Amino acid sequence: MDDVRLILTIMPDYGNAAYAWIRREGSSDDSYMGKAVGSNGSLYDKYVGGSMVDETGFYCDKLSISKELQEDFEDWAIRFELYADFRRFNWERFHERGLILAKRLKKEIGDRAILRYMKPSEDPNWKADEMTFIE
Repeated sequence: MDDVRLILTIMPDYGNAAYAWIRREGSSDDSYMGKAVGSNGSLYDKYVGGSMVDETGFYCDKLSISKELQEDFEDWAIRFELYADFRRFNWERFHERGLILAKRLKKEIGDRAILRYMKPSEDPNWKADEMTFIE
């Protein structure tokens, strides 16, 4: 199973500033890393797997990130938790920053994982360019 890459999805969610989710490539995600019921196992499905990181730390023995990047992601995710429900929340700026952070993450992890950025459903325009693959 070590030759199967991980799929890492960056998407903020409520609860301890969660922002990264993980599963195995091609799986319906019934692995130890979380269960996405109904997932078809493709890279393009919308199931993200189990939470692997929040403001308390990064929980994956196969991947790690720099402290600086972890802190920047925490700040980004906390802003989501605090302000996403506000009518004037600037989703465009929020996603710009999220994509910049995701690109920094990709530089740190390289090809050890497939990296996707997904807009959360709280964004009124979440279905427009909902998923972006980070190269």
